[in-house]
Order: sequence, then structure tokens, then C-alpha cells
Amino acid sequence: LAKDVDLEAIAARTEGFTGADLESVCKKATLLAIAEYRRGTSGGSFNVRRDDFEAVIDDSAGLEPAPPAATESSRSERGQP
Repeated sequence: LAKDVDLEAIAARTEGFTGADLESVCKKATLLAIAEYRRGTSGGSFNVRRDDFEAVIDDSAGLEPAPPAATESSRSERGQP
């Protein structure tokens, strides 16, 4: 994970995403980083960068965040506040 990755900024941009959505974002960002590394455009080191996450999140703009009621309901089912 590159030093320019701000996990709090990613969390803010993905508020309401499901766990599966977040997993997908991370996997796709990693695949972008792998492709850049293989093309030799990563500067010789393998890192998942902020740009990789931003590209995936921007591309995921069509994802609908989970409605708050659904999120609250699933939390209460697990005994979480």
C-alpha cells in the first residue's frame, strides 16, 4: 500500500458501501496496480496507490449505497449499536 493512500478519505468516499462493495474496490484497485507494474509504468515497485483506489471508486459511481435502515437493521441483528 503506497504512502499516498488515505484510508479515512477512502472511507468517506465509500460511506454506505456494503462489505462486498468495499472488498471489490480493494481487489480492483490491486488489479490496476498489478497491470501498471506489469506494463512497467509503476516506477519499478509494486504499490497500490491512491490513484488506483480513486479510479475504481469513480468507476463505481453507479453503486447505490446501502440504505441507512438496512445498515441499522443488520447491526441490530448482530447485537451492535
